[in-house]
Amino acid sequence: MKPHIRGIVPHVYRTGESYEYLFEVTEASYSTEQLERLPMIKELLKIEELIIRYRLSTVSVEAHEVKQKIELVDTRYREVPSERLIGSNPRATEFQPLSSLIPGFPENLAYRFTGGDFIAALNQACGPYLSHPLGIFLHYKLIDVHSFQSVVDDIGSRESPGDIVISPSEDIAVEHGVFHNHEPVRLYHRVDLLDGVRHAYFKVQTMGNVFRVPQQGMEMHTNYQMTFHVPLEGEATGLVSSGEQQELGYTVKAGEPITAIQRQISLRLQSGTSRSGLNWEAE
Repeated sequence: MKPHIRGIVPHVYRTGESYEYLFEVTEASYSTEQLERLPMIKELLKIEELIIRYRLSTVSVEAHEVKQKIELVDTRYREVPSERLIGSNPRATEFQPLSSLIPGFPENLAYRFTGGDFIAALNQACGPYLSHPLGIFLHYKLIDVHSFQSVVDDIGSRESPGDIVISPSEDIAVEHGVFHNHEPVRLYHRVDLLDGVRHAYFKVQTMGNVFRVPQQGMEMHTNYQMTFHVPLEGEATGLVSSGEQQELGYTVKAGEPITAIQRQISLRLQSGTSRSGLNWEAE
């Protein structure tokens, strides 16, 4: 007889609770060459990496309204250009805090938001820095930070291991345009035991997305896949505890060659027995 596995239980937010996460993204840009109808990926142009340690806190809980705060405890960036990536020898470029790269950027940027309405709060928090390329880079990566939990919040409590759900497409308005999120396919794949706690494990595939930026005459066509764990019990029930995302996008702009971008994103909940990026803390 199979053991009963309950569906996702929404997190019960408590005023004053706080969780620390490590978020990181590696973004590689490639040149392309047109092969019949398809662009073929050619030369690696650069690698960009962003590391964010952030604290997610619940400020207040009133009726059905939950106010939260995100504080960027540590934010670092590095860019490795193509000339430093030639050959097979190990290459390295030191990470630098964003406060030393973006004029006026604070050491600990923080903003508050309510429920799933984080776009407006994020636009306001990053607004003073959107004239800088790294400010724009950070802005869109913070959207990815929120996206993991947003996907978890959409999972119904009746779903169980083995279920497949196809969600309708959605147009999401962001600072510079509209992102068309095309029919996410979600699989409640299995249940894992991690550090003595049962976690639901999900796989998501979202193919055929388009990000349109009319003012720049630019489109980015992307396909992305996500996997993530969600605790089914304990204090962090209903919160994403770890996640991975892979995304391949093609930037199309009139009169310019197509650029391919490969993104690798990860998110980890930090605890007393599990901590990521110890080498960066030692710097």
